[in-house]
Amino acid sequence: MELRLGVRRNLIYLVLLLLWFCFSLTEKVQAGYYFPPPGQTLTQQNLQIPQTVGLNQNIIIALQGKASRWALWRHGYLVHVEGDFNQTQEVKSLRKTWHALTVGAAVKLGKIPDFKIQKISVYQTNLSGKDANATWRHVITQSAGFDYPGCGDNNDYNPGEMWTYSDLNLKNLNEALFKVWGNPGGSYTAINYKTVLNQAYFTAIGMQGWNTQLNADGIRLILDLEDMGRLGLLMLARGKWDGVELIPQWFVEEQETKQTAGMQVNYNGCNDGVLNHLNKTTFPESPYGYLTWTNSAGDFYKGASTVWSWGAGAGGTFILWNNTNGIVFTAVGADDAPKTSGGIPHIIEANITGPNPLYEGNSLPPSPSVVPSSTPKPSSSPSIAPSPSPNPADADGDGDADTDDFKVWIGNYGKLLNSKTNGDFSLSGKVNLLDYSIWLNNR
Repeated sequence: MELRLGVRRNLIYLVLLLLWFCFSLTEKVQAGYYFPPPGQTLTQQNLQIPQTVGLNQNIIIALQGKASRWALWRHGYLVHVEGDFNQTQEVKSLRKTWHALTVGAAVKLGKIPDFKIQKISVYQTNLSGKDANATWRHVITQSAGFDYPGCGDNNDYNPGEMWTYSDLNLKNLNEALFKVWGNPGGSYTAINYKTVLNQAYFTAIGMQGWNTQLNADGIRLILDLEDMGRLGLLMLARGKWDGVELIPQWFVEEQETKQTAGMQVNYNGCNDGVLNHLNKTTFPESPYGYLTWTNSAGDFYKGASTVWSWGAGAGGTFILWNNTNGIVFTAVGADDAPKTSGGIPHIIEANITGPNPLYEGNSLPPSPSVVPSSTPKPSSSPSIAPSPSPNPADADGDGDADTDDFKVWIGNYGKLLNSKTNGDFSLSGKVNLLDYSIWLNNR
């Protein structure tokens, strides 16, 4: 049974990728971002090898071990997928970033007149005392003060005084946004909340296959790496998708910039607010924008670009982007603790070789000047001499990268092999999407 399922899976990959291959023969790549059409499969993606988009051929090896599953894009062009691209899972606190962006969509649509002035108690009428004075901005900067008095602190803070990572902010935010959208479907449920997200921006960016879950702390999101890549690309493109503004650019830029100046901080909150990797000595102010982590003060990833921003959740769910260099990195099982060196941003920056020609305006994807057949291998992998054929994607030795070589690749996809004759055209020790990119660029 397992063998039949494996054969069926490979046949599905073969059909989908052959369709993409036929389409890509005549497709021209326009300048700017690549926005994948709606859908979940690799056929919607534009795969390129690292060199084609201005990255070092060794970047994939350099990122190995930094997450259990991950994907890397530059300006929307998919460079690599490690692990299952479409395995969905509940992404924990990573949801926060995209709920904040829903506020931006509501501002764009005129549903929230001024999120820095309007109080969320307009919709959350159960809030009282100082809590009733919290604006949308206080909630999405985690400074509403809903936890106090409480959590061992008897002070009743005014909104904007105390930063605390707290699920009370998300609970009130989700309930209020549902009301802003007119209570679609009537009752506040996970299914009905999908209407809010779809109307806000999920449908517009082609999200499919994702789901929601209603917990006591609000709406959770169930996503795969592909979904996460679309969300990162929307931030990268300043809230626009294929030329259509969904979120005001100024909101995106504020969301990824530190918003906590002058606030006190509590990294030991009692509503899912314990952050063991942060402390008041190193971070007297939280490196936080609108429900989004940021390096804008240069203190989280020291020595790396201050443009890096990301959403993160328990289990290492991670969407990282940098508007300056065009990178989106999504992951499960990533280490998102502060780093002075060796962090994912540091590694990526060290492997950027120059501008992305596809983004800058070349009409066709250029052939790489150096193919990644010499990519360094882990020391534990055996060294196998490459085939004498000059074509790096020629598995059968006939001098061409053709359908026969594609069949070799798809037949061995996912296997730990280290030979061009087995479809491992990058000689990385595993037959993966990088090898397909090499075949595609040398066919």
